[in-house]
Amino acid sequence: MPGTGFALRRLRSATGFLALVLVLTFGAAAAAADYRVEPGDVIELWLGTGTDAPHRVTVQVDGTLTYPQLGTITVAGLYPAEIRTKIQAALLGKPMQVRGGDGRVISVMISPDDVAASVVEYRPVYLTGDVAKPGQYPFHPAMTVQQAIAIAGGYNVLQAAGQNAAMVTSDLQSESDAITVQLAGLDVRIARLKAELTGQDTVARTVPADLKVPQATLSALVNAETELFNTRNSDFLRQKDFFLQSLKKSDAAIASLTEQLKQEGQGADADAQDLENLTTLFKKGNTTGERLADLRRAVLQSATRKLQVSVQLFQAKQQQEEFQKQLDELETHRKIALLTELQDGTIKENDLRSKLRGVREKLVLLSGASTQHMRASGARRAVVVFRKLAGGPQRQAVEEDFELQPGDVIEVALAADDSGGAPVR
Repeated sequence: MPGTGFALRRLRSATGFLALVLVLTFGAAAAAADYRVEPGDVIELWLGTGTDAPHRVTVQVDGTLTYPQLGTITVAGLYPAEIRTKIQAALLGKPMQVRGGDGRVISVMISPDDVAASVVEYRPVYLTGDVAKPGQYPFHPAMTVQQAIAIAGGYNVLQAAGQNAAMVTSDLQSESDAITVQLAGLDVRIARLKAELTGQDTVARTVPADLKVPQATLSALVNAETELFNTRNSDFLRQKDFFLQSLKKSDAAIASLTEQLKQEGQGADADAQDLENLTTLFKKGNTTGERLADLRRAVLQSATRKLQVSVQLFQAKQQQEEFQKQLDELETHRKIALLTELQDGTIKENDLRSKLRGVREKLVLLSGASTQHMRASGARRAVVVFRKLAGGPQRQAVEEDFELQPGDVIEVALAADDSGGAPVR
């Protein structure tokens, strides 16, 4: 099909151009440095089929790498250009199955220009001795000793001054870690107090990003504050519920007594009217004195019952007011206590943050000591680079502008000018 062939030729042409750019970009630095690939390097391969994306593979300990279309090939000791040539030879005359624009699988032949191989990640370099942060660091082309020492935090000036830098740094780091944990715990506590104040159901399980604490430690802090939150909240809700239920009962009692007082009042009024009518009849001689006396007793009892109910209603209202007062006091005192704790926690947090900032600044000063500072302290420096070569390991004393290669080990030693000898290791 002409359309498919034309599209494929355009894909291969574009891929060939991109491959050339990749080779020029990534391969030039290594070639200029006369660099041979070794185990640990990361190689980016591109087979320009028009469909595959660049594939990154790490050179294994045995010096090989594996690529789906190639299988396993040995690359240790080769230049990137040689790896490209080796891949081209392996693919020579070998058709590859690719999916065209219409979705159908077709066979294509890979041309030399469609193959790219470049080193995108080099083996790290290693720094030991009198640097602020010994360890391994990523290598980049044209990297010098001075750059590597700068990445490692600079020279360790305490060593030149005769102090135990490791102990000082360790003490400061321990202090920093301790303050960080205290701050994390305080932050969780403040979150718990805010949750109580705002009536939330849970305590936040996060701390500020600048407080790096182990997840297990954070979980323990959160669990402790959550348990305290649940206990205090449960106790508060229990007391609040008691007063609310008491108020509810008081409302019911007041309503009942109010109705009873109304009925007793109506009865007392009716008895009083009957007494007034009977008294009129008694004066006219139309009733007996005994009946009048009975009615007077009934009126007295009605008035007594009304008075008793009035007293009970008064007492119920007083009790209701007392319950409401205690409920208000419960909520007010709780809020005052929480706000006081929150204020104290905020003050303490600011104090701890100030201390942490001071400790971190000291650590930065220790780790960021410059070459100028090192020289001003009256210290001499000696830098030795250990490099693995084909003929065996090489040890070389170098200056700061010495250009490194991947896998180099840089040993730094400082000594005071009046030591009279080589730097102490």
